[in-house]
Amino acid sequence: MLSLPYSSEVYFALMADYNARWLPAVAAGAALSLAAVVLALSGVGARSGVRAVFGLLGAGWAWTGALHQLDHMAELDFLAPVYGWAFLLQAVLLLWLGVAPGGMRFGRPRGVAGWTGAGLAAAALLYPVAVAAQGYTWREAPLAGTASDPTVLLTCGILLLARPGPPLWLLPVPLAWAGVAGVGGYLLSSPLDGAVAAGVTLACALVVAARTPWFAGRSRS
Repeated sequence: MLSLPYSSEVYFALMADYNARWLPAVAAGAALSLAAVVLALSGVGARSGVRAVFGLLGAGWAWTGALHQLDHMAELDFLAPVYGWAFLLQAVLLLWLGVAPGGMRFGRPRGVAGWTGAGLAAAALLYPVAVAAQGYTWREAPLAGTASDPTVLLTCGILLLARPGPPLWLLPVPLAWAGVAGVGGYLLSSPLDGAVAAGVTLACALVVAARTPWFAGRSRS
C-alpha cells in the first residue's frame, strides 16, 4: 500500500524546528514574498520592477530548494533531493526570465486569469491561517519564500498577472509539484495539500488557455 514515510504531525513538528532554526530568513522570505505581490499588483512595466519580481521569486525557489528540501526535508523524505534540485532549476529559470530581453510586464488583476492570480497569491501569503485552521500553530506553518507549498502557489498567482503570459517552459516544475502535493494530500488526508494542488493546476491551465484567441479576448474584458 502506498504511504509516505511521515505523518502530518511529524511534518509540522519538523516545520516548527525549521522555522525556529532559520527564523530571520523565514521572516525575511515572507516579507519579500509580500513585496513581490505588491510590486506585481502595482502594474510594474519598467525592466527594473520586472527584474525585482522575478528576482524575489527566484530567490524564494532557490532557498526552498537548498534549505527546505535538500537540507531539512531530506530527514523525512528520500525524494527530497529530487524536489530540491527541481526547485533550484525553477529558480534559475525565473532569474533568467527576469534578465532576459522582452516586453513582459505586470498589471493589476484583469479578467479570469488576473483575479485568479491575485486570489492565489493572497492565499499563499495567508497560508499560516489555513494551517491554523487545521489545528496547528503559526510556529509550524510553512511560509512563502522559504517553504514549498506556499512558494509554488505564490509564484503561480504572480505569473497569472504577467502580460503577456509567461512562457510555457515555466510550468513543468510547478505542475510536477501539484502532483506531489495532491498525492501527499490524499495519503495524509490533508485538504490543504489538495487545495494547493488544485490551485497550482488551475493556474497552469489558465496560462495555457490564455494563449487561445477566445480566452484571451474574454480576459481583456
